[in-house]
Amino acid sequence: MFEPAFADGALVNQRKGSGNFSAVIRGRAAHAGRDFEQGRSAMFAAAELMAALEQLNRKLPGVTVNVGQIDGGGPTNIVPDLAIVRFNVRVPTRQSQLHIEGELEQIIAQINRPRGHQCPAQRSDDFPA
Repeated sequence: MFEPAFADGALVNQRKGSGNFSAVIRGRAAHAGRDFEQGRSAMFAAAELMAALEQLNRKLPGVTVNVGQIDGGGPTNIVPDLAIVRFNVRVPTRQSQLHIEGELEQIIAQINRPRGHQCPAQRSDDFPA
């Protein structure tokens, strides 16, 4: 697949590898007024995930992480039990791809641990070679 030319007409002769991911976060629904302590907010965990993803932009040279979409939640009197975060990762090298994949695993493990959320990240397409 070809890249469009730059604004000055110069041709693009290389591009970063790109991967699209979806993190499906499952919490535990509860009534916000009666059982709030029993709930596990998937939206809160999604916010933590997005903040951690944003930090990767400053941590790994040449890597960009962009959250493009978040879905989930529902009535405001219910602790939300589902959130979906879709994001794109761009890497300049195979080594940086492996590094970012390790970072993503650590972030997901951290989100799963404290309050019992489930947050597997699934790649929806592979990084090109």
